[in-house]
Amino acid sequence: MHSDPKPDDTPAVSNLFAPYEPRQPGLSPLTFPADVRIDGATEHDSEGIISLLTQRNGTPRAEAAPMVARWLTLAPQEHALLVARSEQIIVGYARVAWVKSQPDAEFHHVPEGWYLLGMVVAPAWRRRGIGAALTRRRLEWIGCRAKRAYYFANSLNQASIDLHAQLGFRPIQHDFRFSGSHFSGGGKGILFAVDLSEDNLPTSHTPSRELVPAPKIAENLLKSGGSSAVRAGDS
Repeated sequence: MHSDPKPDDTPAVSNLFAPYEPRQPGLSPLTFPADVRIDGATEHDSEGIISLLTQRNGTPRAEAAPMVARWLTLAPQEHALLVARSEQIIVGYARVAWVKSQPDAEFHHVPEGWYLLGMVVAPAWRRRGIGAALTRRRLEWIGCRAKRAYYFANSLNQASIDLHAQLGFRPIQHDFRFSGSHFSGGGKGILFAVDLSEDNLPTSHTPSRELVPAPKIAENLLKSGGSSAVRAGDS
């Protein structure tokens, strides 16, 4: 569920999302990498996250660095940032944030609650279950705080939609709009939700450590003021 770096960008659909390659029936799934852990991000992970963000969205480093710095300093009551790491290499990241009711009448339909936001997995590590592990871990985190989780996607992003459908997400709004987000390539926004309970909460079996608030990131990354408000354009 990634918003585009610029509203007027209209790249080819094939460049917007990870290639959609559903597994053929009868093929065994690839093994989850034994050395990959899902952890809460710290300031030591910032360079790896910045690298993934610039590779995925083409975001200039001058914009990506303060964005990641802001993510790392948001209060845990409203945001969490997870990483997938192989030893010291960051191979993926994903976010979750509390979205408040929107005062603008154009977005009054946006439900207040916990949302899964931008997730990126390095191309060489895709189709190994890392995206699913990051999503399960985020749902576990939300499940300790709420009974429902939300996620929205471009209707053309079938790979992401299928992944979340496997974890129980169902569409609840079509032609969904979210302040600061733009759905490129001719696609439309779709809002999905999943109800969480002890009975249907997806359990992650991947190694992880307890998610804790990230320490304040190094001052040299905070080249612009960090706001605690959740901004859809950062997703």
